[in-house]
Amino acid sequence: MNRSVHVEVYQERSIDLPPPTVCNLRPEPSWMDAVITYKERRELPEDKLLARTLKRYNNRFVIDAKVELMRKSFSTPLLKCVGPTETDYILREIHLGICGNHIGGRTLAHKTLRAGYWWPTMISEVKAMTKKCEKCQKFALGHPPTSSNLAINIIPLTICTMGNGHHWSVSLGCKSKEVIDRGS
Repeated sequence: MNRSVHVEVYQERSIDLPPPTVCNLRPEPSWMDAVITYKERRELPEDKLLARTLKRYNNRFVIDAKVELMRKSFSTPLLKCVGPTETDYILREIHLGICGNHIGGRTLAHKTLRAGYWWPTMISEVKAMTKKCEKCQKFALGHPPTSSNLAINIIPLTICTMGNGHHWSVSLGCKSKEVIDRGS
């Protein structure tokens, strides 16, 4: 069996090389951009409604030492605010991942909060994801039966006593039949 090992030889020491450039890790626009800009530079967006909302909810957010946006929570530690690309991965991992158990929408949202993540459209995205999940829809409880999976037909049945004897009138759909019990 042929095995080869590739060895790279540097002409100069690696500590003498120029430092690597930092790439933008979040290239797409996100809901967090306005909050981070306001927290760092106190710049408000031009949209008056967004600016007023940002001022009102400013104290719910904190920028940590890693320059990540965190949201204060009432009963849990700080929640990491995530953008659109991370939300899809987080939801798939919690819902379908190795420990995923195809839980419902509201429960999945609470489990995501307990995992330490938050974004403003969490509830609607979680509900949409569980509606698209084939296994969740197939095995969900509480769906009304359709004609294909209905095992028995329910026929309206009315029973009445008539007179002093044991006369019974049985109504089966449109036909009715009189049954007389003569005793044994």
